[in-house]
Amino acid sequence: MNNRPRRILFFAMLACLLVIFDGGTSTAHAQDPIGNFFRSLFGIREAPQPRRDPTPPASIPNSAPAEPRVTTVKKEDDARVIRVFGDSLSGGLEKGLVEAFAGIPTIVVDGIDKASSGLVRYDYFDWYKAASDAISREGERTDAVVMMIGLNDRQDMRLPTGTLQLFSDEWVAAYKARIAELTSLFVQRNIRVYWVGLPPVGNSQLTRDFAVFNEYFKDVAITAGATFVDVWTPFLDPETGKYSNYGPDIEGTRRLLRGSDGLHFTRAGNRKLAFFVERDIRRDFLRGSYLSALPGSSGQSLMDEIDRELETGVGRVVALTGQQPLPAGLDGGEQDTPKLHDETQYEKVILEGSPLAAQPGRADDFSWSGELTSTLPAVEEETGGVPMPPRVPDQRTAAENK
Repeated sequence: MNNRPRRILFFAMLACLLVIFDGGTSTAHAQDPIGNFFRSLFGIREAPQPRRDPTPPASIPNSAPAEPRVTTVKKEDDARVIRVFGDSLSGGLEKGLVEAFAGIPTIVVDGIDKASSGLVRYDYFDWYKAASDAISREGERTDAVVMMIGLNDRQDMRLPTGTLQLFSDEWVAAYKARIAELTSLFVQRNIRVYWVGLPPVGNSQLTRDFAVFNEYFKDVAITAGATFVDVWTPFLDPETGKYSNYGPDIEGTRRLLRGSDGLHFTRAGNRKLAFFVERDIRRDFLRGSYLSALPGSSGQSLMDEIDRELETGVGRVVALTGQQPLPAGLDGGEQDTPKLHDETQYEKVILEGSPLAAQPGRADDFSWSGELTSTLPAVEEETGGVPMPPRVPDQRTAAENK
């Protein structure tokens, strides 16, 4: 009996098995004793696998905008001096103000900040004495003081007569007295005072207490002659109305504004915090000087508008109907007073909805004089040799044009 076909079939089946087992990785082969047995039986060597280095993860580009480069100009000898006093929050505010007025030669920003200080623990740091010494130094001027304090004042007040419990009536009276005392120290020397309120913070209980502190600062400081600078709302999320570490910076770009502790500010946050104080300082000390160079307006009139906006919260109002008041004449000679806008195309088109008058020859000019003119050469029509009668204009159109 011929066994050759059986041997051929047996070797064919072995070849199929080898193809199947040979498809795994080297790790899989090490764990496949049957495949290894047939490879060693037939002397089949596995081709070496190329070594593959792990692909490094793709780097994620930093989407945060680059920090602005600040160039400080040389300050004038008689420049106004703005001093910033307070706790660690005031230290960041001072940095923001230094950056804000870096390009203004007539404003110098300086200050004293003391971490963990406040108006409660004068036994730790006496702010009345420190501020009095700072503004009384011989040969140094102080034109304005920016106060930002209160971060560490949520504690009992120790007095020689005893300890006052936080937020008790006696505590509130003593705390307000220290606000008034410190503010009067500056006002009596004709130094402008900008008292900056506390911002919302990451801790909800602290946020509620800081809102109460702001009421003390606002009521007492304004009564004593200071300007209260409210920075509460700008550091809330505009959609939720709650605290957020992120928000728009002074350029409108969404940035990280608060530190990891939920209390202090990043550089962008300090610059935004300083913006609201800078606005008041520019109004009081740069009135009619740098702003007077703006085209179309004087510094005084522009600052008057800013004052009204700050007081009322309403910006410039532009009337869309009715006559607008104009001066009796124009500067520079005897000239006719210009017509009010209700006699102009603005009144006709915007207010009345009338279309603009069409210009002759323009695409929207559909008028017809009643005469037929043609610049094309005459074309003889096929009439079988009979001349065509002259064309007569439409009688209705001719009647409308009379």
